[in-house]
Amino acid sequence: MADPVIGFVGAGRLGEPAAVRLLDAGAPVRLYARRPEVRDRLGRRRAVVVDTVREAARDADVLLVFVFSDEQVRELLIGDGGAIAAMRPGTVVLVHTTVAPRTLDALARAAAPGGIAVVDAPVSGNADDVRRGALTVLLGGEPDAVDRCEKIVAAYADPILRVGPAGAAMKTKLLNNVLFAAQLQLAAQVAGMAEGLGLDPMPTLQSLLRCSGASAAMEHMARSGDIAAFAASVGPYLRKDVRACEAASRELSLSLGLVGEVAREGPLDIA
Repeated sequence: MADPVIGFVGAGRLGEPAAVRLLDAGAPVRLYARRPEVRDRLGRRRAVVVDTVREAARDADVLLVFVFSDEQVRELLIGDGGAIAAMRPGTVVLVHTTVAPRTLDALARAAAPGGIAVVDAPVSGNADDVRRGALTVLLGGEPDAVDRCEKIVAAYADPILRVGPAGAAMKTKLLNNVLFAAQLQLAAQVAGMAEGLGLDPMPTLQSLLRCSGASAAMEHMARSGDIAAFAASVGPYLRKDVRACEAASRELSLSLGLVGEVAREGPLDIA
């Protein structure tokens, strides 16, 4: 059986290294990217570079979506000239973008009449994780569609976690993000307390990583070597995701409680 044709939209911070991993594994990739330099780099790796998102989707068996925001997902997939209208029955749309549940629901409604499946596949990790094939990916959707996607995602992800039906992965990721933001705020608060006690904050965080108070958030912060620079680098992504989690909690009548309060009101500008 021939390898599935992969449509690819969104070759940015995580998307480009994921596309490289797929191309290096010999996968046939039809790529839509807006930046000319990215188109050139991936074209040299034998991606089929196309001019519109509809061209990327038209002959694809699975369309991977690695764009940044809800608005981009809606514009590129559902809006006028969007990819959904060009896709064949039986195609799967795999959404790596962290979006609000209402966006995922809108995508599913648009896809259903054409017999197109939607799998939510938010990620946890960074570009280095993608390059090592060690990105964490959560998958939610119908089992047959998830089966088809899992084999593709394995080119750049390990572990791959199947967490339930459509929407389950996105809700899990949103909870992860607000928890991670709260843990970053707590780690930054502890660093400030260390300084107030006359301690050097970074060695203190490094020491605490060997103690029971350690967290993944603290590890990322300590590894950065500069709390302010780290907060600035992750801020745009965490702000987007925390706001998405807050919006989802309002839609679902769910209180974020103390976790949401800490994420919003800690010393870092990340919410």
